[in-house]
Amino acid sequence: MVKEDQDPGHGGNHHRKRTAGHRAMVVLFLCIAGLLWYGIGCGPQFGDGPAGKSPSRLFHDWPNRKPVFVLLLSGQQYGYLQPCGCSPIQYGGLERRFNVIQQLKKEHGWHLVALDLGDIPQPRGPQKLLKYVTSMEALKRLDYTAVGVGENEFMLPLIEGLANFSLNNQVNDVFQPPHVLAGNLLQPKNEFPGAETVAFREGANGIPKIGVTSMVAPSVAQTIKDPTVKIDSDALPRLFKELQNKKAEFKVLLCQGTEQEAKQYATAHPDFRVVLHLSLEEEPPERPAMVGNTMLVSVGHKGRYVGLVGVFPGNQPGQPYELYYQLMKIGPEYKTPPGQDAANPILALMEEYAQKVKNDNGGYLQHFAQTKHPIQIQFPDAKYVGSEACKKCHEHAYDVWKKSKHAHAFNTLVTATRPSLRQFDGECVVCHVTGFEYLTGYRNEQATPNLKDVGCESCHGPGSIHVDKKNPNWRKRQLLELMNPYKTPPDETAKQKEQRMLKLHIFCQHCHDTDNDVGWNNPPVKPGEPPARWPEINHMNPKE
Repeated sequence: MVKEDQDPGHGGNHHRKRTAGHRAMVVLFLCIAGLLWYGIGCGPQFGDGPAGKSPSRLFHDWPNRKPVFVLLLSGQQYGYLQPCGCSPIQYGGLERRFNVIQQLKKEHGWHLVALDLGDIPQPRGPQKLLKYVTSMEALKRLDYTAVGVGENEFMLPLIEGLANFSLNNQVNDVFQPPHVLAGNLLQPKNEFPGAETVAFREGANGIPKIGVTSMVAPSVAQTIKDPTVKIDSDALPRLFKELQNKKAEFKVLLCQGTEQEAKQYATAHPDFRVVLHLSLEEEPPERPAMVGNTMLVSVGHKGRYVGLVGVFPGNQPGQPYELYYQLMKIGPEYKTPPGQDAANPILALMEEYAQKVKNDNGGYLQHFAQTKHPIQIQFPDAKYVGSEACKKCHEHAYDVWKKSKHAHAFNTLVTATRPSLRQFDGECVVCHVTGFEYLTGYRNEQATPNLKDVGCESCHGPGSIHVDKKNPNWRKRQLLELMNPYKTPPDETAKQKEQRMLKLHIFCQHCHDTDNDVGWNNPPVKPGEPPARWPEINHMNPKE
């Protein structure tokens, strides 16, 4: 939380390539930090404060008077319609964001104006367009005024996003909120119908007329691969003038660019009071940066946070407003209570989305591409056969697997709610079945029922050659090493064991990552040790 005339001392974010080992250590650190955060009571708690009220630590340094209005800022959702993962203590989600907005209005009586930076869809995947349209429909129900466009919208491509949402969001040929802003596209409007340059929230009862525009900065413009898109990097003076001509009293810029680029825009046009820009890191800063009287805000990735800018009457000459900021994490305490689903329209929208994933174009599962598993590269005839084929020779390992949660992974999708039908969603299925990403792996319940659940071949790879003792390669050393890369080699040094265990951690975290299983490495283990939950699935043959 920061007032506009305070120096938050916030520097720029830095992005660098990381080695696999470094990534794994970061994952372990985040898991530990997250557990400590909750363990000592610092994170959001279900019982924090009176029922239906914001935690008392929020807005504690805002003036004890009502703001003129409050900006609610979001962005870089990256396709996360729901909290980013399966663990219950994860953050984000459009359903919870709706509850946050309703609670703020009810508790404080604030006039909220919601804006989104863009990068709403994920960059790839069969469901990216459907998820974009679903997200935009959700923002419409959340009463958003405007939404920017970024690299991920251009990858839809943008013309398809506009055709599937904006052109269907008109009344008497007038586009309705949320307005899709692509302020510095060079093309005429008829080439990208539905893309607008500015949007306004009309003022009343002492609330100023709020004007919003957007800029795709050079750092993002150079990433756009669509040859039909041309960006005008010098468009901001023209856009600012358009806001001025239409008498915008409070101006906001959605900057699809870095903090440094946002600072340049704020310096050149200080009448923008708030600039929302990209966050290079997943976690956003607690405090915004300031350039003169302009507040620079970023809100992180995956819709886990919203930024709230309180706009209060100013008491300085020439400064009609003073700004205060609060970064707000959307935690599990904002989940819709049982029995109140009808009060949250986003839940119904999620069910519609799930139905479309199951049914549209014959279902989306079939559109997920499959590649060759490393075993299939060396042994092209290798196929997935299912865990039952392993039982005869690996009776003990099969028994351990059958008693594990892996053996029931698919059913958790079948019984899921809010929304249901997760067994038809490839983005969920991939971690609940065997071989979905690879040739001859899981396709659907009818075609490959033997590959439901996380079976033996999820870790060991396609086993058709190994189970066929008539195949001359069934015990070939190269095949066995590919099927069991984590087996302890003879005369292993401590360093070699540490490297082997690190590879095991990384492999497991393809699914058990910080998004989907924050408790994966709890309690944390020392380098060179297997994951904490390894004993649950350890299936080495017992020594007689």
